[in-house]
Formats: sequence, C-alpha cells, structure tokens
Amino acid sequence: MSEEASLNVDVVGQGAPTLLIHGFLEKGSMWDFLLERFPDRQYIVPDLPGHGSSGMPEDFHSMRSLANVCLDILDALEVEKIDIIGHSLGGYVACELAQCAPERVGSLMMFHSTSCEDAEEKKALRDRAIEMVKTHKVHYTRSMIGGLFPETKKASYEALVVQLSKEANEMPSEVIAHHLKIIRDRSDHQETLNNASFPVGYLLGKADPRLPMDGMDEEKTRVNPSFWKVLDQTGHMSQFEDPNKATQHLIQWFKSIGGL
Repeated sequence: MSEEASLNVDVVGQGAPTLLIHGFLEKGSMWDFLLERFPDRQYIVPDLPGHGSSGMPEDFHSMRSLANVCLDILDALEVEKIDIIGHSLGGYVACELAQCAPERVGSLMMFHSTSCEDAEEKKALRDRAIEMVKTHKVHYTRSMIGGLFPETKKASYEALVVQLSKEANEMPSEVIAHHLKIIRDRSDHQETLNNASFPVGYLLGKADPRLPMDGMDEEKTRVNPSFWKVLDQTGHMSQFEDPNKATQHLIQWFKSIGGL
C-alpha cells in the first residue's frame, strides 16, 4: 500500500450532482448502466482506494476513512450538498458519510446494501475470508463474486463472473484483506438513517443471496425509508442482471426527491 496514493475520479454530465459509490471488488465503471440510460445529471464517480485505478493509502483503517475520501472529493469539486447512491460497500460508505457530515447529503439511495452492522456470525465469516485471501485469492474472488448472483441463475452469468473475478484479481491480496477488515468492523447506521433529515431509499433484489429479504424487511421497519423497491428474480447485481429496470427505479427515485 502506497502512502502517496492517487485517486481516480470521473465527473460525467451536467445537472444536479450525484455521487455514485461502487461496491467491494468493483470500480466506478459498474455505474455505466445508469450513465448510458440516464445521463441527465452530473455524476461524480470515484474508484474507491485500492479499487480500479485508485491507489491505496498507507494510513487507511476504517469506514470513516472511506467516507473522508468522498468528502475530500466533494471539497475539491466545491460541491456543498449531493445526492448519493451506494452499491453494497458503497452503501456502507454513504451511511458513514451521512453520520459524520449529514449537512452534505441531499438524499441517500441504498442500492443492494444495508445500514446494519455485521452480526457476530458474519464477522467470523469475514475473518475466514481474510485468511483465504492471503493464500487463495483467486478462489476467494471467484467464490465471492459468484455468490452475488441467485443460485438458479448462476450458469447464465458464468462469463460475467469470470470477467469480474479477473478484474478483482488485479487487486493485491493485502488490499482485499484490508477492506474486508474495514467492512467487518463497520458501525450500525439504522438509527442514522431513521433520524436523517434527507430522503432515504432502498433498491433491492428479492433473490439476493447476501441480503435476505426477511432481514431487510426488519431493517425497513427500523429505518422507515421514503422509497422502497424490490426487484423480483434479481440478486445483488441488478446493474448487470436487469439494468433497464434498475434504471427505471432509480429515475423514479430521482423524481421522488424532486431531482428531475
């Protein structure tokens, strides 16, 4: 990990600013589905540290560090308040940002993500994953990414899983393990979202292996979001599984917050 790490950020389009935060083992290009179908906003699209074309700083130990990176981007671009969409890990980062700088958030969309912290059982699984990455990175990334798609549809996404796994394997093992620790140790932000002064929305997949709907329904009662959509037959990756429908719901979200 480099102390002087560069950060790759793309700024695309014109209009109301929106920060798009990608998920674990992904990069900013995962948002191309939205940019191609709905370009009528200004999108700020970073590669998070250690992902894509961004380097990994030496002093980087928590979810707050990731949130601070996003705040630094907004400061550099002189953006005071912004709508945020976070996919998976990106949602965790967005929640942390909302907790430490709520005045900078215009709205927050949790895109296949949760505001809950890891349960103890899930933390133990993260620990096992950290050990696996050290010696079997290729096996871990293939298993992890494949596990984001519904079991009944895995065969049809085999080529995509291979491609995404290949991209993920470009990340050093220590960077992957470092992010797993950050994810494991994140805070619970259900109260943060429940008390938010800005609109909060969720777009989920009914067949998501990582976010079972019974748990998400409980989160819904605690957070009380103003927008809640569930895509049938879709797992954790609707940007690939059903990009048209995902875009349609995100446009509805923008309309609901007065962003169109």
